[in-house]
Amino acid sequence: MERELIVHIDWDGETLLVGRLWSRAKGGRETASFEYDAGWLGRAGAFALGPDLPLVAGPIHARDGLFNAFTDPAPDRWGPGCHQRL
Repeated sequence: MERELIVHIDWDGETLLVGRLWSRAKGGRETASFEYDAGWLGRAGAFALGPDLPLVAGPIHARDGLFNAFTDPAPDRWGPGCHQRL
């Protein structure tokens, strides 16, 4: 089974198209691919959705399962402006 999801982000009161995510399940194994929209790539201030989703043109393939950006939406320490309290 394959599913295609259109990925948007709400940014400064505007809903922006970021890209497309394809998820595939076959025989108990799940794989995924993601591709940034050309409009997002050309946008000033565009950013990668996660460390495993670099801001590049063309499809990006997950090594195993889904990308962390879609399975763990909680704030992390990897991105700019993220802070951790010790």
